[in-house]
Amino acid sequence: MLKLGVPSKGRLQKDTISWFEKRGLFLKRTGSEREYTGSITGVDGVELVLLSAGEIPKELAKGRIHLGVTGTDLAHEKLPLYETQIYVVEEMGFGFADLIIAVPNVWVDVNTLHDLDAVAAQFRLKHGFRLRIATKYHNLVRKGLREFGDRNQYQFQVQYHLKQLRNSFDSSYSDSKMPNGTCLPLLPLTTLRFHH
Repeated sequence: MLKLGVPSKGRLQKDTISWFEKRGLFLKRTGSEREYTGSITGVDGVELVLLSAGEIPKELAKGRIHLGVTGTDLAHEKLPLYETQIYVVEEMGFGFADLIIAVPNVWVDVNTLHDLDAVAAQFRLKHGFRLRIATKYHNLVRKGLREFGDRNQYQFQVQYHLKQLRNSFDSSYSDSKMPNGTCLPLLPLTTLRFHH
């Protein structure tokens, strides 16, 4: 039996269900919101597996599911060199996300990644350690900064320290927990965009 992994919640799950419905396949959660069980009708021999969208690339690579729906960003993040471990059958046309770097609005002189690099260099000289970038997506941030530099024939002068976040707002990453008040306030923020 083939196992199809789909996101267990959120917008990706809704868009996935809609995408399959348009093709005559009907996905449905069979347990409570806390259970990760489901069914699929319209095709025989396929078992529905509900997973965190971030787990799907890893489960595909391990062979525990045979097909999966997840974001390209998550495949890049969870499986460096993912194209050697899984095969993308089709882009589904939904779930787009931008990778951004945000700084506090009070940083009025930081409008580009070049500006951020200059501030990071000054920060390192003054404090003796690298500026921290808090993210759930280490691989994507590293890749995005590297590609930005390549596109603009720019070599970043300072390596950044990436601080792991467990979720969108990780309360363990607060001013009181970081030495020397080096954690930046989260809001309001100015966004510096680069595409991955």
